[in-house]
Amino acid sequence: MLPASDLLYRKSLMAPRGSITLDSFAFSALASRMILDDRLPDETAQARLKQIGMLNVLQYMLELGRELTVSAIVTETGLTRTGVNEVLEPLVRKGLLVERVGTNAMGRGKARFFEISPALLPSPS
Repeated sequence: MLPASDLLYRKSLMAPRGSITLDSFAFSALASRMILDDRLPDETAQARLKQIGMLNVLQYMLELGRELTVSAIVTETGLTRTGVNEVLEPLVRKGLLVERVGTNAMGRGKARFFEISPALLPSPS
């Protein structure tokens, strides 16, 4: 008989896109721990909870194959651009998100793209 962790892992390989897997729980736990342990000066508990929620939304968006741009996050969450930027900025400062600037989908303006830091992602086996 396989250990429970192996069964859960195998089940997660067959899970539909966007469903909760063991990796999702591991990501959430690690992200939460890193945010709670790395407090910025004058950062409130409410701000840290927003960061935990945002990282979970971003991970979900990645599982669905969506790009992590401010516009896509606004669409997914219903937050304002200002609200999204207020939560993303400390995550970038803490090194949990990597930001890069590129050309928007129209090819005329600039867009900010985000990636989850490799420190939060499982290493390939």
